Amino acid sequence: MYLLNGISIGKSIMEIKHIVRSILLFSLIGLLPGSVLEARQSKEGLKFGQIKFDHITVEDGLSNSTVYSITQDKNGFMWFGTTNGLNKYDGYEFTVFLHSDEDSSSLSNNSTGNIYIDDEGIIWVGTWGGGLNRFDPATNKAVHYLNDHNDPTSISGNRVQSIYKDRNGMLWVGTYANGLNTLDPKTGKFTVFKHDPDDPGSLSNNRIWAICEDRYGTIWVATSFGLNRFDRKKQVFVRYYMEKGNPHSLSSNIIRALFPSQGDTLWIGTQNGLNLLNLRTGSFDRVYWSGTSTVRFNIYSVNSIFEDINRNLWVGLGGGLLYKSTKTGELQHFQKNSDETYSLSENEIRSVYVDRSGIVWIGTRTSGINKLNPHRKRFGIFIPSGKSGNGSQSKVILSVYQKNDFLWMATLDGLLRLNRKTNSVRQYFTLTKQNKKNTYQVLRHIYPSPHDSSIIWLSANKTVIRFNVYTDQYTTYYLKQSLPNSARITRPLSLYEESNEILWISDFTGGLIKYNLKNHSIVKQFVHQPTDSTSISHNEVWFIYPVDKSHFWIGTGNGLNYFDKQKEVFKRFYFDEERKLNRRFFTIHVTLDSIFWLGTDYGLIRFNPLTGHWQNFTSKNGLPDDKIAYINEDNDGNLWLSTE
Repeated sequence: MYLLNGISIGKSIMEIKHIVRSILLFSLIGLLPGSVLEARQSKEGLKFGQIKFDHITVEDGLSNSTVYSITQDKNGFMWFGTTNGLNKYDGYEFTVFLHSDEDSSSLSNNSTGNIYIDDEGIIWVGTWGGGLNRFDPATNKAVHYLNDHNDPTSISGNRVQSIYKDRNGMLWVGTYANGLNTLDPKTGKFTVFKHDPDDPGSLSNNRIWAICEDRYGTIWVATSFGLNRFDRKKQVFVRYYMEKGNPHSLSSNIIRALFPSQGDTLWIGTQNGLNLLNLRTGSFDRVYWSGTSTVRFNIYSVNSIFEDINRNLWVGLGGGLLYKSTKTGELQHFQKNSDETYSLSENEIRSVYVDRSGIVWIGTRTSGINKLNPHRKRFGIFIPSGKSGNGSQSKVILSVYQKNDFLWMATLDGLLRLNRKTNSVRQYFTLTKQNKKNTYQVLRHIYPSPHDSSIIWLSANKTVIRFNVYTDQYTTYYLKQSLPNSARITRPLSLYEESNEILWISDFTGGLIKYNLKNHSIVKQFVHQPTDSTSISHNEVWFIYPVDKSHFWIGTGNGLNYFDKQKEVFKRFYFDEERKLNRRFFTIHVTLDSIFWLGTDYGLIRFNPLTGHWQNFTSKNGLPDDKIAYINEDNDGNLWLSTE
């Protein structure tokens, strides 16, 4: 679906490539052929506001299924640290950086589990066995920092687990078992901090899971035994532990993740749940935890924390993804559902990152990347369940019409009525029972009557139905082939109720049909006559647009026709100089200043019927597809186009 936004509708429009402004992330499901909403099946039947996780795996080019860290550079590229290579992603393809024995400027090790981008755009890569790497994405070259037992100013260990650069430009580097390091960028020398059992001001443990800096400039260090606050003046660490019987202490001594909030809160991820620290009061709260003391990795174990621009919290757990709304305080826990195609691909979440556009990127332990656009949540998804007693077996909704609190849907399995207040569903047009199962009428389009607000017209194969939405009473009209030399009638595509007596029907193969509602019979079928230039130009008729009591505009499989009902003649418009194209006209939209916008299989046409002037826009002008199936106009004068 594409948005055309010109200076104003009806005035001359710039090249399409300059006026295609945005792409809608969902399909409009209007009254049009080809506009199909594929609704996903669910055990629960109806589900609204469903979250959709897209999956990116090694089949898409990711170098490894284990993604321990995620970040975004200043150019918008996403970077992923895996156990087998550093990955750069442009939204379509991956570029993978690996160690090469023949290139000393390549990464020192392929296990690039921890990555961090500083304010200069340098990517610091913590490897598992190859020390620290300074990777420059402009040159794709790396500088290595490795432990040298004979040099106390070298990095203390080659297994790097955490990296952070503070506001003073000092790089903090945490190792797996060799304590905490700071790297002075001017000298290239490291200062090492380690646990000393005889010094209460030393680090509480030598395994450093995470490092961060709060809004006051204080450095916090997560270890395998306690949380540490670094006192810069005294160069000592203040320790915080879980206190038995104190609910306002940490819920575990194993601290795995840290994230400073935009406010006075420090979020703390432990082996046993999510905690927060009020930086003003020094008080801890246990937000999400098991309720019992445990030291084992479990579904409550926090691996990663990220706060988005709206201060909503995204937390990667050992057992799924946790979301906390800053407005309501509501907690939502998302887990893998094997019956849902778009659920999380795995429950063990190792990394979470929210990019600048609000997209949530999720790294898993063995299943690659999950990608979530939280904005999709605002569009409700109706899923007909095949498991309920009166539910539709079909996943395809072909046409939708709303009246008051009810949503009417034409499907391949009959008519559905959804009560938007109660979310209850009723189904109509059960035909017969086969093998003890109901079968339903295939319905394709819904058209409201222009004369009676209680009536909707439904089109089906060789059939149209007049349905009263208040009484549920209906009348079926069968399009019986009774006229000689007429084209075969198969599928009505559009309807126009001229009066209580006459209904006009366009058919996929049967041309234009005039139907008498009182005696249930076809009055006349207008079909193409090769030797008559005033006949309809093609038997495939997509739309009927009434101009007045005597004239229609007709979209056919070969040109636009202007029909004079009294004279019963058609005038043809082809919109190509040599008339070589058998152009199909699918849809029409007329603006307030009487400009026609026509959707065809060869682009979009702007047509002024008063002057005869027309313009054609195709993929050469910037449209992504030449087939325009539907056109609608919003309140701001923007045109929305549906392509196939």
